[in-house]
Amino acid sequence: MWGLILIFFSQVQDQIKSEKTPECWNWLSNDGAFGGAGDFGTLSGITWPGGSGNHYLNMSRFVIGVKAGNKYFCTLTDYLMSNGEWEPYDTIYETNTRAEHEMVTYFDDFKTNPRNWIGRHTGILVKLVSLTYSFEPYNDFIGYEFYITYDSTLTDLPGTPSYLDSLFVGFIYDFDISYNDPSTHSVDDLYSFDGWTFGEWNSMGYPYDSVTLLPDSFLNIPDGLWDQFLIWGDEPDEYTVHGDTYQIPRNVVFMYDGDNPSEPGDDTGENGISEGYAGIKLIYAPKSPSDSIWIDNYGDTVRWVCPASIQYFINDPSSDSSLYLYLKGKHPNTNYKRFALPPSTPGDYKILLSAGPFTLHHQDTLHIVFGVAIGQGLNGGNDSYYGRGWIRGLRQDADYLLKAYYSGSTNSDPLHPSSPPKDIHWLEIKERFKFKNQNVKLFTVYRKNGVYLYSNKNIHAALFDASGRKIKELTIMSGKLEKLKGLKKGAYFIKYRNQKYKIVIP
Repeated sequence: MWGLILIFFSQVQDQIKSEKTPECWNWLSNDGAFGGAGDFGTLSGITWPGGSGNHYLNMSRFVIGVKAGNKYFCTLTDYLMSNGEWEPYDTIYETNTRAEHEMVTYFDDFKTNPRNWIGRHTGILVKLVSLTYSFEPYNDFIGYEFYITYDSTLTDLPGTPSYLDSLFVGFIYDFDISYNDPSTHSVDDLYSFDGWTFGEWNSMGYPYDSVTLLPDSFLNIPDGLWDQFLIWGDEPDEYTVHGDTYQIPRNVVFMYDGDNPSEPGDDTGENGISEGYAGIKLIYAPKSPSDSIWIDNYGDTVRWVCPASIQYFINDPSSDSSLYLYLKGKHPNTNYKRFALPPSTPGDYKILLSAGPFTLHHQDTLHIVFGVAIGQGLNGGNDSYYGRGWIRGLRQDADYLLKAYYSGSTNSDPLHPSSPPKDIHWLEIKERFKFKNQNVKLFTVYRKNGVYLYSNKNIHAALFDASGRKIKELTIMSGKLEKLKGLKKGAYFIKYRNQKYKIVIP
């Protein structure tokens, strides 16, 4: 009796914490969900602008699907998270180690998990980190890192497998565009994808080149680049391993108001109320058969990190095997397409982005990075309803999300991708913001022949090593690259007035 009482009171309770740092308000839970206003709009759910009550997300769900023997098992969140299959493993912690605001939590599907049935526990522990910023142009997205660990002693799947085979990770988002819609916010939406579909959408004339995309705007003329791709390495704060530039697919599946669905970007958005385009983006996943992989001119093995599938549905899958087919991109409801063709009529759709398949061995950890972003249309537009003037579109905000992840990187880039522990990620954006109040933009530029500093204003600053010892003084001229010379590998700090900026010499 006393043992049972002790176990009961030691269980971690379900928890939700609000996220109001970025312009898009949201929340995080410790049981496998990351945002959503709910049917009655009582919570934030990609509420954009923040505090407006104009929610774009009804609910989000996290799912892992595995194969054991000849059967499929999927563990996922439910709309009432306590009714879902993930069990809270820890509470939610808040920090600002890398981003301006981070929340960290854990949930599991161990064989002691009372929310899943006996014989279905996958033995997985998930660590989830959310990362946000309040300042432009990094305030219209939320980044997420997943650390997925398998313990074969804590599974009761058939055969107690020593490793998990054919594992897929999925993110289900029930976007409703949007709650301030005077007619309806759920049944008039459409979905599409900005990325590489391996030829599956050729019949739609996809990909195509119709605009010239700029960092905060666009020109309505072609530029010789597919609209679904972005150029990396053409801006001074975009590090590349070989100092060159290249094209990569954007990897964003999104939804938008479909009242006038002639083409994405042309709908009326309920006279300005619902012009936001909301989407989820895959940023990093381990190498899998879903990627596009080749040897480049330098002899490097490089890859585009690509989703395993992009799907949509109205009614939730009725079984694990049906959901697994969606994760795999082989469901009959979407004609066995890995990238489901967009529907012709608006509806109350949910979208799914998956990554995999992976093999996960005992005590190994799988790293997945993705994010949710929102913008004014696809390419930017004027916000006349909420009075914000011209603001960026979903494509620009998704590109800034990728830039935030690789900010500070010293040995990786989107073509040579790295997991969160394998390089510096997110940190430099936060460090750079410390100069915002003085209107000084100072950041590090990594080139093949060295490390440079770049500033938008003339500054005279001091350089210190990690112990606080002053190394030298620096004069950085506005708009010019200042090479750092004679420094050993390690971390250094530049102090300017009362601010401190961290740099890393690789």
